Amino acid sequence: MNVRDEALVRSLYELHGRALLSYAMRLSQNRRLAEDVVQETLVRAWRQPHSLGDSKASARAQLLTMARTITGHRGASRTRPRGRDSAVPTGSAAAARCS
Repeated sequence: MNVRDEALVRSLYELHGRALLSYAMRLSQNRRLAEDVVQETLVRAWRQPHSLGDSKASARAQLLTMARTITGHRGASRTRPRGRDSAVPTGSAAAARCS
């Protein structure tokens, strides 16, 4: 990361970090996940600075959209039910499979 890139990320965090964290917290109800979402959002913005638009307002809107997308993907992967074969059997079901 060069000095210009670092300045971009730092500026985005200073201008939008609190709003991003608050929004991600409301969506995820999980502080750790929300912090991860903010970090991933800023990494994506760093990789695709052209997607942020030219104004402060459009940058915030784009960042919040990224955060919502990331939160949805992370939340879905954590709450997605496992398939029947991947579930760990317990109790009498485990005993029946072992015999």
